[in-house]
Amino acid sequence: MPVLVDGYNLMHAAQASPHGSELTGRGLLCRLLGDWSQRRGEAVTIVFDGAAPAPGLAEQLGDSRITVRYSADRTADALIAEQIAASSAPRRLLVVSSDREVQRAARRRGAAIAESPAFVAQMMRELADDRPAGADREPSDKRRGVEGARRDEWIERFGFDPQGEEPFEHP
Repeated sequence: MPVLVDGYNLMHAAQASPHGSELTGRGLLCRLLGDWSQRRGEAVTIVFDGAAPAPGLAEQLGDSRITVRYSADRTADALIAEQIAASSAPRRLLVVSSDREVQRAARRRGAAIAESPAFVAQMMRELADDRPAGADREPSDKRRGVEGARRDEWIERFGFDPQGEEPFEHP
């Protein structure tokens, strides 16, 4: 799901979070979003108010794993609304902003919305988790296997004799 982020809105939410002392500017925020984007396999575009910095500085403040846009002579909110309106698949889009106008533009097109504080909290939890992405979606028994009486119970439930041969062979 492509993610469209209201940059300064997310930065203010991040700085107000328990991790706020770690999130001191655009560069770090973009790197964190880049890490999250890579981990999740999601395309991320972040939009900041104002003119783009000089090319060398823009590279330092951005992250090559995400798209960083600047609103130039309009507001970031207006540029985000334009991007939502121009999306060919707005229902697949996640818009990250606590701004009511941005949320209204997202709702009009059926895009999903994440409040900035909630998104920051989720992003930081996922980045702190050292398990591979998606690992929490699998039950631990799947990796560990089922043993003993519990195994026999499942085999009987599926109509096999637990004392007989294996119900199927594994390659």
